[in-house]
Amino acid sequence: MRKLGLVFLVVLMAIVPGTAYAQGPDRDDDGAIIQINSNAVIGPDETVENVIVISANADVQGTITGSLLVIDGDATISGTVDDDVTVISGDINLLDGATVENVTSIRGDLNRAPGATVTGDVKENDFGGLWAALGIFSVLLWIGLTIALIVAGIVFALIGGRQLGAAARVMTGELVNSILGAVVLWIGVPILAGLIIVTVIGAPLGLGILIFFLPVVAFLGYLVAATRLGSLLTNALKQPEERRPILSVVLGVLILQVILIVPVLGVIVAFIAALWGAGALAYIAYRAAGGKDIMPAREAPPEAA
Repeated sequence: MRKLGLVFLVVLMAIVPGTAYAQGPDRDDDGAIIQINSNAVIGPDETVENVIVISANADVQGTITGSLLVIDGDATISGTVDDDVTVISGDINLLDGATVENVTSIRGDLNRAPGATVTGDVKENDFGGLWAALGIFSVLLWIGLTIALIVAGIVFALIGGRQLGAAARVMTGELVNSILGAVVLWIGVPILAGLIIVTVIGAPLGLGILIFFLPVVAFLGYLVAATRLGSLLTNALKQPEERRPILSVVLGVLILQVILIVPVLGVIVAFIAALWGAGALAYIAYRAAGGKDIMPAREAPPEAA
């Protein structure tokens, strides 16, 4: 309970402007010293229960009967800390004569003199390995996703090349229709699914629409957008017509995936591409089912995707 209270107190104090605590130590009813933006010094003859220091340094020459926590600062100890010493984003300096129990150093160095005594465990973490692992995982995930998209796009082009090309052309050739298709698909369908779920009996169908159908359509919409982007290049390069559908989707996927690497912007572009392409695909399906054109397309020469 004591440590839980200290954690709560740290969070509470951290949201208060640091200048309010820069003049001197504040002690709570349990004898804790809390310092923010001001160094804490425990004199040789001084005994306190707990010490919390944020954005400053701690110098312990006396005795702390509880724990010492320093965030964004260094801890120098020549006295005694009966419980845990934890420093985040700072160094721990254990001088000759220092006696502590458990020591935890996060994103900092532990400097221990020969005459310093640690009676418990010593833990040092800089999370460098974790970040490296996350970086490698992100790269592998990007490569795997890109390959999966390319393979799926090629299969789509081989099986439904006509529909893929038609949806790609609708994206820009029938902009209003593709936007209306996106609105119906991404606003109307979720609302309908929600109403179905409320009926209880239709809950499995509604959940299926939200969990399976819409993500699959978004995936296909991303391929449609990639095909449209790639077709602009294949047309400019005057590639043979029989190679255009596959080449278009491969080039488009590669371009969108490279854009996806850009922080924030990449996610926004990918999101818009998936929604826009899915809207065009939805409108193609609507028209194939016998629906009438909402906004007639402008006359334009046929274009291979």
